[in-house]
Amino acid sequence: MIKKNYISQVAGQMGASPSALRYWEKQGLLHFPREGENGYRIPDLHTMIEISEVLFYRSLSLPLEDIRKIPDLEGEELEALLERNQEKLLKKMQELELSLKRIEGMKQVLKQTKELQKEGFSLVRQKLPELCRFSFEDGEAVEQYIYESYQSAVAFIGGKMEYGVFLSPKKGRVRLRAADQEERQYVRGLFLMNKEGESHNLEAFRQWAQERGRETGDFVARYLTRMNQEGQWDCWEGFLEIKQNSLL
Repeated sequence: MIKKNYISQVAGQMGASPSALRYWEKQGLLHFPREGENGYRIPDLHTMIEISEVLFYRSLSLPLEDIRKIPDLEGEELEALLERNQEKLLKKMQELELSLKRIEGMKQVLKQTKELQKEGFSLVRQKLPELCRFSFEDGEAVEQYIYESYQSAVAFIGGKMEYGVFLSPKKGRVRLRAADQEERQYVRGLFLMNKEGESHNLEAFRQWAQERGRETGDFVARYLTRMNQEGQWDCWEGFLEIKQNSLL
């Protein structure tokens, strides 16, 4: 025979809060015998079994609404209920794995931003992918802009600023710049631009190249992050094209 305990004592023994036990009772999941004029809840063996079952099914992430149905379910119905819940959990696991992957990607982006701040400008050889104009009517581009913003870009081509995405062209998608077929020389550095796009440091890229006798061409920058440094600035990994045979 179980020793009589008040609800707070039982809650502590079972690893649940008193408020949870009261709520489960209110939802019809538990049944506490009452004792005395004050109607104290005095759990018996049946109550303890009910608490154990609720805790077990809660550990399976089953909602209370489903747990309430379980006593009236036959074996096949319970199996179907568990399979549906399993599918939900697997989907949730995939979502969590994707979230963790994106967090790790963001951490790498922040690390890269710090490195670019520290390194300044440098000459590199790089193969840049194809760049297409960004449009909010392009569902794939919008999804990439939201969840893989480092595939978004800004470009200055022929003196005109364009927002783009590193995606292959398709019907309705305008190509801004073809993919490099071989490695090309670029000035690489941290490109800073305010969110309005009215102020940026592109001229610093050009000046750095000119001081080293290089003639420059178009400019492409891959989005990294936003930072506060005497105002809000978008940070980009910038690539300023060096024209071939441009050593003056």
